[in-house]
Amino acid sequence: WPEQALRAQAVATRTYALHQRERRRAEPWDVRATEQSQVYRGIESEAPPTRRAADATRGEILTHAGRPILAAFHSTAGGRTASASEVWGERVPYLGSVDVEHEEDAPFTYWRTVIAPETLDGLLAAMGANLGPLHALEVDGRTESGRVARLIATGGSRRIYIRGEHLRTLVESLG
Repeated sequence: WPEQALRAQAVATRTYALHQRERRRAEPWDVRATEQSQVYRGIESEAPPTRRAADATRGEILTHAGRPILAAFHSTAGGRTASASEVWGERVPYLGSVDVEHEEDAPFTYWRTVIAPETLDGLLAAMGANLGPLHALEVDGRTESGRVARLIATGGSRRIYIRGEHLRTLVESLG
C-alpha cells in the first residue's frame, strides 16, 4: 500500500485500540487478534513499511470531544459505508454513511455466493420460520447505504418478513 495509506491505517488502528482500552476498563483484555476487533497475526507478520508508518505517526490519534473515537475500519464497504446507527442502532456523529471511491480493485468489494434452497430452508427453520419449501426470497427494502433492510421469504405454507441483519447473521454461521 502507498505510504500515506499505511500511515492513515496506523493512526486508525492506534485510535481504535485506545478507544477499546477505555471502553473495556473492567475487562481483562482490550482487543482481540481476530476480525472481532483487529486482525493481528503477530510480530512476525509485521513488515518494514508498516513499522515505518507506525513510527512516523507515533502519538497521533483521532479524537472527538477530547476522547479517542471509535475508529471502526474494514477492508471494503461495497461502495458505501454504513452509518453507526445502521450498524449498531445508535448515532455516532463522526460515523455517517459516505460513498467510498477507488474500491473497485479491492478483493472483497463485491462478491456472490450460492446457497442451496435446502440450506436456506434449514436456516429459516432454525429461526422458527417453518415455511415449507422456499419458493422465493425478495428484497423488500434497503438501508441508507444500500444494504438489504428487509426480505420477504415465501414458502409453500406461508410468507414472512426477515430483517436483513438477521439473515446475514444466519448466513454467516455457514462460514
